[in-house]
Amino acid sequence: MDTNKIKFNTQFNDTLYEPKLNINDKVRISKYKHVFSKGYTPNWTTEIFTVSKVLQTNPVTCQLKDGSSDNIILGGFYEQEIKLTDFPDTFLVERIIKKLEIKYLLNG
Repeated sequence: MDTNKIKFNTQFNDTLYEPKLNINDKVRISKYKHVFSKGYTPNWTTEIFTVSKVLQTNPVTCQLKDGSSDNIILGGFYEQEIKLTDFPDTFLVERIIKKLEIKYLLNG
């Protein structure tokens, strides 16, 4: 019996992948972009989420909760769909205060 387990473990040695994300990390989720959507629109959400649980599946998945209300989001997200963020706050441009005009001096 023991030799069978040893053979199985040597042939099918599945090493667990160390996840990149930890619990309570601040993350953003990737947005789905349509084929004809503009390239200058952001690829990630402006909303910040918190990792509530890291599941050791193949591939690694994470459960998230909303950053403001701590409601757990149904479903899981792959690590490739999540981006770790250093800045927990998002600042959107409200208005442009001043524009600089570029003037050229031409010889002609």
